[in-house]
Amino acid sequence: MTTLEAILALRPDSDWPGQFPTPKPDHDPLRSTDCLREAIVLDVRCECVRMTAAVLIDMRFGIRGVGGDVALIVARGVRHCAWEVGPKVETGPLETLYGGFWWVAGSDCQPDPDHPDRFTLRIDVSMSEVLTLRAERFDYFLADVPDLPDFPDMQAGPDALVRASLPDWTKPVRPIAYSRRDPSRR
Repeated sequence: MTTLEAILALRPDSDWPGQFPTPKPDHDPLRSTDCLREAIVLDVRCECVRMTAAVLIDMRFGIRGVGGDVALIVARGVRHCAWEVGPKVETGPLETLYGGFWWVAGSDCQPDPDHPDRFTLRIDVSMSEVLTLRAERFDYFLADVPDLPDFPDMQAGPDALVRASLPDWTKPVRPIAYSRRDPSRR
């Protein structure tokens, strides 16, 4: 057991993630378009000094049934990180109940056409917002969170109760799959 915070702090040359199986190709957001559809982006962290960004994703709503509760995508050697907001779209009751988290409408990770040593990850969220990360390497961790309900209790009332049923950076996790995308592993 570990935490997502501890995984994020791993050195890029750590061989620890290599002990976990690779996800099926159609369940790997670094290789399969729209693999994250209907999952929920819970948090995005950018660490400028370490040139690292991380995306925390609740996978329990995802359409592909990848088999884990939470995903962590870590971008290393980040060259560009942007959260773009388009025209405001009317939000439904679920977004209000879910405390402002972002539903994934689509996702894609492709080689950067202008820089063969980099990749671009694009996550379209909540119909009008886009997260774009351009980096030298992406690591994808899929994990189970013990004692997490199958789905968050959206009717729990106060935000604290809803958040208690969500994955976060500090809850214990059991990693179940790992993949990496860098120039040596196109």
